[in-house]
Amino acid sequence: MDWITALETTKLIVGVVVSIVTAIAGAIWWMRKRMHAVAEDVSETIEAAQKASEGKLTALDEDVRRNSRKVESLEREMGDVKNSLENVTNAMSSMPSREDIHNLTLAMQRSEGNIQRLDDKFEERLKPIASIMERMQELLLRGMKD
Repeated sequence: MDWITALETTKLIVGVVVSIVTAIAGAIWWMRKRMHAVAEDVSETIEAAQKASEGKLTALDEDVRRNSRKVESLEREMGDVKNSLENVTNAMSSMPSREDIHNLTLAMQRSEGNIQRLDDKFEERLKPIASIMERMQELLLRGMKD
């Protein structure tokens, strides 16, 4: 029964890990969405600045490049989290389900009952052999006394 508890504990731990990975993926998705919104805002600001002043355009270009690099970095991180989530999902799919564990438990209980019945039958069959051995031993002891 200890391995069943270990499997249930492992399944619980994997569930917590999947929840954490899902939360991280959600946070990265939200950050990516937010960074895209920021990049769009920056782009709009750049267009307005071009009209107002060509000198300010260089500074805004730098902001756009910096934000683009951040977005690219976040996209790479999101890809890594997605790969990790796929790995965890694959690992969980190979684990036995609650029903599988229940079926294994039932099969083990049936096996224990079968083994007990065989043990009882074996013990019953040994009783005549034990009494024969006792009689032979008595016979041998009597033969040694005579």
